[in-house]
Amino acid sequence: MRVVFVLFLFFFLSVAQGDVLCYLYRHFIDASSEPVHWLLGGAAAAILILIMWLLSRTAVCRRYPLIETIPAGFAAVLAVSLPFASWQHVLVTILYYCVAAATLVFCNRLLQKAYHTARRRLPLLIYGTGLLLVCFVTGLRTAATDADHYELRTAEALRRCDYAAAYRTGEISLAVTPRLFAMRSYLLATQGEGLPQTLFKQPIPAGGSKHLLLPNDEWQRLNFPPDSLYVRLGGTPAEGETTLQFLKRLALPADTAHRPTPLARDYYLCALLLDRRLSDFVETYASLCPGDSVQIPRFYSEALALHSRKHDLPFAYNDAAVEANLLDFMDMARKTGTAQEGRNLLRRSYGETFWWYYYFGQKGTGQSEYSCH
Repeated sequence: MRVVFVLFLFFFLSVAQGDVLCYLYRHFIDASSEPVHWLLGGAAAAILILIMWLLSRTAVCRRYPLIETIPAGFAAVLAVSLPFASWQHVLVTILYYCVAAATLVFCNRLLQKAYHTARRRLPLLIYGTGLLLVCFVTGLRTAATDADHYELRTAEALRRCDYAAAYRTGEISLAVTPRLFAMRSYLLATQGEGLPQTLFKQPIPAGGSKHLLLPNDEWQRLNFPPDSLYVRLGGTPAEGETTLQFLKRLALPADTAHRPTPLARDYYLCALLLDRRLSDFVETYASLCPGDSVQIPRFYSEALALHSRKHDLPFAYNDAAVEANLLDFMDMARKTGTAQEGRNLLRRSYGETFWWYYYFGQKGTGQSEYSCH
């Protein structure tokens, strides 16, 4: 049973919580290094095994076998929860482990009373039940949410230029934070088809364009520095400047001799879409992009089609496929209504369009899980 718990600790620390250990290593030891998860997990597990061995030699642990797994499990949870845990979380975790310890004591006493009736099967069953409870509490009481793990793993993949791994991180989850959205947008803008083709395919937090830029705080700088984006955009925000003002300054510079980078242009146009400023988007698109372009990116085309229903465009535009899809969207929206059930039905077919975001995405399109940091 102790061997089973040792294996559990190794996989818990190296696989499930390896990204958190990597962050702690970079924060406290060497910010420029890229440690290997299984080495960090193995080292942390070895320290906990030593603690367990020392405790197992005490009188209490000799009387109640496996009770030493309680402090080892609690130490593991506390270590990987350091960047995220509140004092309420720590108190509740202590309570859970007290219940687990009481259960182990009860199991051992039950075993001592009933050992003479079934000498082989009963010990395994009772010890296994107690150990399963400890593993269950250890696995569920970490303070990091799914979104926290997605942030850490996406940042790590971006640092290593492993863009395929960054794409796969949380790809089937709607959990999103502003920090995660900013890193994913950077990835899609620089390594994918571009934001105009992919922006609304990802979960979007409430708040609009202000979450497009990478936050400039200690947590972000340690994991993936904002300068990685600013260099590509061609400038840095001024003090007191909003995200939209900053992106507009880069996309529409006062000095006409200065040509904006394609990334700055797309970031500003996408920021206007996130803020639902269709008139400003059309006006800016007409000045930055050729009006007779055949290859209009997907979400730009959807925005133009929506705006052209009530207003004239300053340039010739016609996309029969997009117009037909918009008519289908409007027709389905009228039939399903605006109740929650109707919106869910509409989202299944049009959830990855600008139109759905424009009409129904006021609170974002993802499940907001804001981190403690």
